[in-house]
Amino acid sequence: MRSSLLAFLLLIPMGAVLSFVFPVDFSLEENLGYAICVSEKTYEDEQWREVVRALEEKWKNRFNIKIFTYEDVKGLKGELSRFAPRYVCFVMSAEELALGKDFVPQVNQMLRQLDDDPYGDAVWGIITGYDVKDALRLARFPGPIRLRTILSGCGATYMEHFCRGKGFDEGKQGVGYIKSVGGTIEECEVPADATKEIVDELNRNIYDFVVTSGHATEHDWQIGYTFKSGQLRHEKGQLYGLDTKGNRYYINSFNPKVYLPAGNCLIAHIEGKDCMATSWIHSGGVYQMFGYTVPTWYGFGGWNVMWFVAGGGDYLTFAEGVFFTNQVLLMHLEEKVPEVVKDERHLRGHLYDRDVCVLYGDPALEVRMNRMCNIPAVSLGLGVRPIGTNLYKITFRAFARRDISFDPTKADAVATFLPFRIKNVRDVKADEGIKPIITDDFVLLQIKGELKRGESKSVTFIASRKPAR
Repeated sequence: MRSSLLAFLLLIPMGAVLSFVFPVDFSLEENLGYAICVSEKTYEDEQWREVVRALEEKWKNRFNIKIFTYEDVKGLKGELSRFAPRYVCFVMSAEELALGKDFVPQVNQMLRQLDDDPYGDAVWGIITGYDVKDALRLARFPGPIRLRTILSGCGATYMEHFCRGKGFDEGKQGVGYIKSVGGTIEECEVPADATKEIVDELNRNIYDFVVTSGHATEHDWQIGYTFKSGQLRHEKGQLYGLDTKGNRYYINSFNPKVYLPAGNCLIAHIEGKDCMATSWIHSGGVYQMFGYTVPTWYGFGGWNVMWFVAGGGDYLTFAEGVFFTNQVLLMHLEEKVPEVVKDERHLRGHLYDRDVCVLYGDPALEVRMNRMCNIPAVSLGLGVRPIGTNLYKITFRAFARRDISFDPTKADAVATFLPFRIKNVRDVKADEGIKPIITDDFVLLQIKGELKRGESKSVTFIASRKPAR
């Protein structure tokens, strides 16, 4: 049965209209690696060791699990290289993370150095929280999360991808947006100081995706960007809204959700136990969060994530979208894309964003768009066909669902993981107007110019399968 499954070909003839997105069947790779990384000191703590055990128990039937302990995180490079995991999850307290000033950049860099190519080698995240109970809850949570409803602090941003939602315009005081199931996005009136209304919406426990932008620090988010308004703050792990009159409104939202502070400075930087990131996990119901650990001005790392998460329907998970956003950034630098490397702002911005964003939560958690609500820009298909002893013909195709204009300075690309690691890539045949990047475990296509509705772009190549480690 395994060999017959491997012989599938998920490709549609040129010109055909795809009504849905084909998922990749990763069950074909029974030895997909999941590395749990924990410092020796943390692993000695019985409560934190229970977090590690919970992760191991959750994934033992799906992944090849291996636990790595370390004194210095940089010392993991050799062991992780030999293990070659698809996912890497760090388990650590907020206090420990705060002590490692350069931890996030170090890990981002290290996980590009596990093999010979310059690209990322694993989808990674950090399980942490205000306390160990938060971390244990994240570790045990089985998922999935299907993204259907959105609460936006930056207007109607991304609302078109969701079944319903509410938005608060950070640039226009008193202006909001609402989308009901089956309806269009409509402008509505919201209070000039919308602090209480935002808190009330969060406490309804109906939103599974939250996006914000504007001014923020490790300890607050300012609701208004161009006008004075209230804030979200925290105290001892408790999120609360503080309006302009000094009133507090406490946030206790427990439905599982994803938080993307796409344009917020510093909000993903954990500088101690009590901060915004840990409080979103503790009292905001967040199971995955991705954001900046530094002030942001360029925005590539944050704003481009949803292209990969929503642009291909439900093809990629949220964590995979995070991963591929970074791979496009790296590709622009490695391939010396002229529009990036010959423009001082774009080059400086790419280098600035390269290593400073982080995902909190389990990197293997199943978080995808809801197929019934999100209309993708492209449909994606991956074909894997055995053509000899340990030899496969692989095709990856993107089919345009609408007219698309690709910006070479943004993450306007398509990507897929492969169901197993490959080697000896040859006979690469790519359509005109695309630049294929083929690594041992993923394919990325940078598309130039425009793609009209009904057109497709693809790459085909032959490769061998690497032995499982």
